[in-house]
Amino acid sequence: MTPQVASVSFIFSKFQNRFIETLQNQYSSVCREEIEDLYQDTFIIVVENLKNGKVAMEANWWGYIITVGRNQLSKRLRKKSISNLNEQDGNYSKSNKHDEEELQMVEDAQDNLNNDRWEIVETILSQFPEKAAAAITDKYFENLSDKEIAEKRNFANAATVKAKRCQIMKKIKEGLKDRVA
Repeated sequence: MTPQVASVSFIFSKFQNRFIETLQNQYSSVCREEIEDLYQDTFIIVVENLKNGKVAMEANWWGYIITVGRNQLSKRLRKKSISNLNEQDGNYSKSNKHDEEELQMVEDAQDNLNNDRWEIVETILSQFPEKAAAAITDKYFENLSDKEIAEKRNFANAATVKAKRCQIMKKIKEGLKDRVA
């Protein structure tokens, strides 16, 4: 087993339960088996993006995986919604097929935009010291409070964390505004 395959395998198992639990809590109407399938599909996308250079091995894996997973779940739920409407109509026409193709094009464009945004965020975060960048991932992907981040990352206090986070978020917003308009 190559080191890269071992790393990917480790990442797959490391986040699987957390992914499933997170999405089950957020989307209680979706059954566990569907979320397990979603995790596998999500991981295939993540590995493809890794192969294509869309994400670096040093990425915040949890944030990236959960973002891709939520996007994929959102697609599935929208498709189910369209399918249910068509079944209720009893009238699956060519225009409905066209609507699905149009929806797929919009979703593909949205995925590309999300990948572009993710790359921009990663680039901006890499410009800051690791400790400061970690405050962002801890806050927005781990849902830690500023106080918890201060303790975890050895900041002086929660106010310092908040100041660093605000500084970085300002740069991220500027970067996204400048590059993805």
